[in-house]
Amino acid sequence: MSDPVSLATARKHLNIEDGYVADDAYIAGLIIAARRKVELDTRRTFSGDVPTLDGDDAALAGQAVLLIIGHWYANREAVSSDGRVGAALPMSVGWIVDSLCKWDDGL
Repeated sequence: MSDPVSLATARKHLNIEDGYVADDAYIAGLIIAARRKVELDTRRTFSGDVPTLDGDDAALAGQAVLLIIGHWYANREAVSSDGRVGAALPMSVGWIVDSLCKWDDGL
């Protein structure tokens, strides 16, 4: 499976200083999990025989992956503003996923 976000890009997004590598394996796992979350939510894929997320759609989905990684990196446990169990992703993730699900490019 091809990941739309590299470790270097994720580290930059997370503002991790050069030389700090203690969380690299954790971040690599977040990349895979966030990519899979976007693929499952959109019912589209970044790779395989016929990737259905490519070009501008892949760039947009990659942004959702980065937002998810940032949220999960900062909030490693379930979070909510009222103390209930469950972690909501940033609203922009939902907007991106929704737009990728609804977009019809004629294929």
